[in-house]
Amino acid sequence: MNNRSEGRHVFMVLSICLFLFSPFIIFLEPITVSETLYYKMGVWIIVTPKINFVLCGLAVLLLIIALTVIWLTNIRKISIIFAIFCTICSSILLYGASLSYVSLSGESLNFRQAFSQNEQKYLWTDVKNIEYFDDLENTDTVPFYVFSFHDGEELTIVQNGRLTLEIRTRIDHKIREANIQFNRIHEW
Repeated sequence: MNNRSEGRHVFMVLSICLFLFSPFIIFLEPITVSETLYYKMGVWIIVTPKINFVLCGLAVLLLIIALTVIWLTNIRKISIIFAIFCTICSSILLYGASLSYVSLSGESLNFRQAFSQNEQKYLWTDVKNIEYFDDLENTDTVPFYVFSFHDGEELTIVQNGRLTLEIRTRIDHKIREANIQFNRIHEW
């Protein structure tokens, strides 16, 4: 076997391993990055938006495509150029996903959109009203909060396994403390 053929198998193994471990990467990487980059003392919860998981999935898909193309085309110059392009695009997607987060603390609500450099920070006194959507009759729907601010901006937080009873209690306490209008909507 020549060196080119042997090197090609390395890309085959990398492609297959990345494909097999991609579910773990896609579901753990965004949460790990959010918790690592944006955790501060006093933060109740850091919520990782869905867009982070989508962007991470697309980034992993691009890397799998890059490795597979190199493997199947026997390490040709055009396949290497294509793989480099896919890797750069994958890095851009991962960078954009690492910027997006939502954090709640006793003092403020902070969040940033994907690919945005502008972090939005609101004090609890800046919250105009909070609506809690909970369809008690339909157990398939997931309850969620919608925070509306005085400047017209809105923030939605879905009640998942990370939004525990303790954090919901803290939110309720802040609603009463800051005298924020609160609406519970049972059907939507």
